[in-house]
Amino acid sequence: MINQTYALNDVVVLDLTDEKGVYTGKLLADMGATVIRIEPLSGNKTRLIGPFFMDNVTEESSLYDWYHNTSKKSITLDISTEKGIEILKELCVKADILLESFDNDYLEKMGLTYQEISKRNSKLIWTAITGFGKTGPYSNYKTTDLVALSLGGPVASCGYDHLPGNPPMCPDGWAGYYTGSHYATISTLVALLYRDMTNEGQYIDVSIHEAISSSTEAALPMYIYQNAVPLRQTGRHHSINPTPPAIYKCKDGGMIHVFGTPPQDLKRWAMLLEWIQESQDASELLTPKYEEMVTIRNREPDLMFTLFSYIGHLINSLDTEYVFNRAQSIGLPWGLIRSPEDNVADNHFWERGFFVDISRENEDTPLYFPGAPYIFNKTPWRIHAPTPQLGQDNNEIYKHMLNFTDSDIEKLKTNKII
Repeated sequence: MINQTYALNDVVVLDLTDEKGVYTGKLLADMGATVIRIEPLSGNKTRLIGPFFMDNVTEESSLYDWYHNTSKKSITLDISTEKGIEILKELCVKADILLESFDNDYLEKMGLTYQEISKRNSKLIWTAITGFGKTGPYSNYKTTDLVALSLGGPVASCGYDHLPGNPPMCPDGWAGYYTGSHYATISTLVALLYRDMTNEGQYIDVSIHEAISSSTEAALPMYIYQNAVPLRQTGRHHSINPTPPAIYKCKDGGMIHVFGTPPQDLKRWAMLLEWIQESQDASELLTPKYEEMVTIRNREPDLMFTLFSYIGHLINSLDTEYVFNRAQSIGLPWGLIRSPEDNVADNHFWERGFFVDISRENEDTPLYFPGAPYIFNKTPWRIHAPTPQLGQDNNEIYKHMLNFTDSDIEKLKTNKII
């Protein structure tokens, strides 16, 4: 039973998404919604996305699947059958939200349309997550995470400026699908607020292509308004004009990413100059033209490259942790470049309770996954349960939501509907 203090404790969600939208259901489930993952009898295909726990390749050991389906329930249902789609319709009548990421018109061809189901449940919010949206010339095109990032624009803005030809580069980590899922989550929550005010649900058409295109920072407006194509730069913002490198190696082999420099006030500027001069003569930085980089945000390229040559020399002579903490004490947003294992060992994450034990019952060794990037003061977030095994909640959902009897369930199993 979900505690009454969770933000979405009274919301029931049907989750029919694949990797394009599976993160949306996780975000809602971890905020307290009852998210019912509706899977084919063979399981959702995300169950076979690696890596796998202890390299055991089964539908119950995908670490990708474990992370993206925490706090959810799982039922099996063959919606390609007439009886299966009938059962899905009954579930939609009982639900608040339907999440799906099928190709355009797939559910409609199966016999389930928003127009029809909204007549039976006018409060239903139907969120459809597709590569390019339900309309437009690309609406029936296929997508992948790489395709989405490439067509949306970020790939063209990313690259290593020291490579000949500086080819575009794709960010890793499912960034495209996560972007689409975040927009789907935000729009669904807004629709919930609208429903609270009007008692009406609605259909939400989420285009991953458009979600990504809206996150290309300055590249699109630079081209539209200045007819200029930004340069790809290693580990820093793209820019029309070259900017100094932002990543520097420390004495101990670690690396620091420099940002927010020169600082935006004279106090921090003075503290940075004092630090630089502890190890080198930087008298040329004391002239008014450099101070104008702070007071009027002058970004003359020659001055910037000179300043960063001093900063690079400073960082090269010191250890990583010292540079990071000293810069932050001045108020400079410099950061360590960390590996995954470095982050797992970061006490800051552990003290804030970021890593969460999602071990299943009878497991001797704790299994930790990343938690939430936010802490709710009044409606706590938490992972309520580990990722469900395939169909583990069939009896609970079919009996309690649809009033099926044991005989009904057995008959559906025999006929391979569930």
